[in-house]
Amino acid sequence: MKKLLVLSVLTLVALCLLASCGGNNNPPSNEGGNDTHVHIHEFGEWDVIKESTETEEGLRERACACGEKETQKIDKILVTYSEGLEFELNDGGQSYSVTGLGTCTDTEIVIPVVYEGLPVTAIGELAFIGVDLITEKPTQASNITSIIIPNSVSAIEMGAFAYCSALEKVVISSSVISISSNAFEACIAITSIVIPDSVTSIGDSAFDSCTGLTSLVIGDSVTSIGDWAFGGCTGLTSIEIPDSVTSIGESAFCGCTGLASIVIPDSVTSIGYRVFSSCKSLTSIAIPDSVKSINSMAFFECTSLTSV
Repeated sequence: MKKLLVLSVLTLVALCLLASCGGNNNPPSNEGGNDTHVHIHEFGEWDVIKESTETEEGLRERACACGEKETQKIDKILVTYSEGLEFELNDGGQSYSVTGLGTCTDTEIVIPVVYEGLPVTAIGELAFIGVDLITEKPTQASNITSIIIPNSVSAIEMGAFAYCSALEKVVISSSVISISSNAFEACIAITSIVIPDSVTSIGDSAFDSCTGLTSLVIGDSVTSIGDWAFGGCTGLTSIEIPDSVTSIGESAFCGCTGLASIVIPDSVTSIGYRVFSSCKSLTSIAIPDSVKSINSMAFFECTSLTSV
């Protein structure tokens, strides 16, 4: 009886051992030719698919040759804004305008995107004017050397930076739609201006007497250039007016004595009073067939002009 019990136990153990080994010492089959090796992704360079801003994170992406993609967030841009600036709540109470330097003593002005939880959407009238209109003496703003306008601002209002004689650098964001009259008048130290494609109008005397201006890019959405907009910009040597422009105001480029060439697009239908008068370096100008009328004083005192 004991022998029978021992034999039963040994048999049971043997069966368990056989089951654990699967009864098969052969390696796994590779039926169908499937590759069993582990693929290691080799990702390429990062491509930015969304730029980060002061208020939102960005996103970048890279891909492997197999099609697998990897994404990664980009931190918000950290910007140190000028402190002490004055602000005024706009009508409707949903946004702010910058209205002055206040207690700020910075010469490099960085305007914030948000103030007290609301967006900053405008640079107010005469906010940073460089001359006291009563005493005609320089104000503290006359010491400003650079200004960065954020992507929240849509309007630069009248005389916002007029007579800022030390202002050399201006960054106009792609959110700005209008540049009002006298906005940068007599900012004699500015050498280069890029007007973004978002801008649709340039006001009267907006850049009048910016004598240091040598480089000008006018965005493709501008439809109107105001009276005296670039009058007296003696450093300009060439100007290309985009096809979007339909209206050029009186004396818009009057007194641009260094201007040697200008391109007038087919969108322009008339050349008004003294638009190019006193452009004494202008030797020739091509006027498109779209122009139906030219004022008699349009090229007054263009003493070098030999062909039109």
